[in-house]
Amino acid sequence: MALVALPIHAHRPFNWGVLIVGDSTDLDLPSVGHDRTIGVGRRSIVIPVRHAQDIPSTDDRPFAVSISCDWVEARPSGPAFETVIDVRSGELLIGDADSSEKIRLERGSYRLFVVIHPDRHAEQVTVGIGNA
Repeated sequence: MALVALPIHAHRPFNWGVLIVGDSTDLDLPSVGHDRTIGVGRRSIVIPVRHAQDIPSTDDRPFAVSISCDWVEARPSGPAFETVIDVRSGELLIGDADSSEKIRLERGSYRLFVVIHPDRHAEQVTVGIGNA
C-alpha cells in the first residue's frame, strides 16, 4: 500500500459494506450502530456504504461506491457528519479490508467532515480532512 496525495477519487465495490478512515497503524475500529450510523472511535471512523452484492447487476459486476477525499479549509455546506480523530502515526488510511490508500499527514488531530448520499447504504461518500 503506497502513500498517495490528495485528492483521492475512487469508484469500486465495497465487499465489506464499510469505508474505514483512520490512523493506519492503530485503527481502534468502532462498531457501526444498528441503525447503520457512522461508527466513531478516537482514531478512526467506520462509514456504512452500499454492500457490493446489495444490488444485482445485469452484467454480473458488483455494485461500486464513489469515494472522494480532499483537504478542506472550512466546513462544507449542507448536512455533514463531523468529528475529530487522532492520527498518531502520521498516516491516514482510507478504504476497507480489500483495498485502501494511505495519506501522509503531520502527526496530530484532524477534523473529518463526511457527506453521504443517500443517508442509508451510501453510494457516494465525500470526506473532507481539516485542521482540528
